[in-house]
Amino acid sequence: MAKPTTCVYARDVAGNVRAFTGGNGDMATYINGVANGGFESANFNSWSTGGALPVSIVPPAPQPPDVGLYSASLGARLWPKPARTPDRARGIGRLRQTVRLPERGDWPVIYLGLRYRIYTYDVMWSDYFQEYIDTFDVYLLDSAGVQLAHLLRDGNPDRNLIGPGRPVVDLGWKEVNLDISQFAGQTVQIVMANANRRDQIYNTWTIVDNVSITAPGRRVTFYPA
Repeated sequence: MAKPTTCVYARDVAGNVRAFTGGNGDMATYINGVANGGFESANFNSWSTGGALPVSIVPPAPQPPDVGLYSASLGARLWPKPARTPDRARGIGRLRQTVRLPERGDWPVIYLGLRYRIYTYDVMWSDYFQEYIDTFDVYLLDSAGVQLAHLLRDGNPDRNLIGPGRPVVDLGWKEVNLDISQFAGQTVQIVMANANRRDQIYNTWTIVDNVSITAPGRRVTFYPA
């Protein structure tokens, strides 16, 4: 059977159409390896969830451009008032997905990208306890669950913003592209976790969206809708 042939054409602003000849045969397409990274299926298809804190699908309000209709929420979103009660768990809310990264020879740079928004009544680090309190973290594990890299840790650094009667601290939408090129060609687990470590009074939760693996550079990268 003959190999299929794909013809690519380009149209300029004047409407002229001709065959695309760029690239000298060195063109390729990388399809985002993260499945359901925008959570537009309105469920956690292709993801596994875990931890003591709730993980749910929510509308990403207030919604930024090109995020879509749904996001993932990690952690307890709202508690009625600051009070220690048994039903308020300490621990983490976690999302995990296993992916195969592209080969380094084909793609010079590989990024894990995502958008996230942290809401918190607590601090990231406590000088008093000398430990991390509430954070959002991104890890890369190997296929056996051994940590390869701790890629991101974020949270509220300002102690002056929290306390009894203080409003929730909204850290706003952030977008990151984390270089994971050194793990090219490996099967890895992407893990995102919202952690409430010390108390059951001041909670933190994180909205996550647009999780993707991209490989920009000398080749063409395609981002599926």
